Amino acid sequence: MSIDKSASYAMDLKTTCGSIDLKLDAAAAPHTVNSFDFLAKEGFLDHSKCSRLTTANIYVLQCGDPKGTGAGGPGYTIPDENLKDPRLKGSVYPAGTVAMANRFDEQSGQGRNSGGSQFFLVYQDSPLPPQLHALRHDRGRGHEDPQEDRRRGRAVGGRGRRPPRRPW
Repeated sequence: MSIDKSASYAMDLKTTCGSIDLKLDAAAAPHTVNSFDFLAKEGFLDHSKCSRLTTANIYVLQCGDPKGTGAGGPGYTIPDENLKDPRLKGSVYPAGTVAMANRFDEQSGQGRNSGGSQFFLVYQDSPLPPQLHALRHDRGRGHEDPQEDRRRGRAVGGRGRRPPRRPW
């Protein structure tokens, strides 16, 4: 691993709707930050689409699948990290959180340590399983208002789980 846990890492997520500055927490999630750094340098996420926008019960825009289907990944998995972040109150991820998606199934207990390249942007406080690990909790330049993610990715027809209205 080539990540310095004491260093500050940032990523400029460029979208067709503007840039989002991500502040990555290397001390709490070194494997995740290392993976993001590697994938970004390799151009893995370049020109990929966000595959899911949820507008009921949980409020996230999910990205990071190069196929845009919600099923793709880098061909490797990373361990779960930062699962007990004190900023998560009662399994509620605050607006502005960026967290890694994984294949964990709460009922069966299967799918731990199954993160890859997919991540989600929380645009409104959302009750989510604590098995999703957070990368950061504060917005950078251009996204002081997390609701902007929802407005930019609004689903046609309103509520539920749908692809975003237009590609990012």
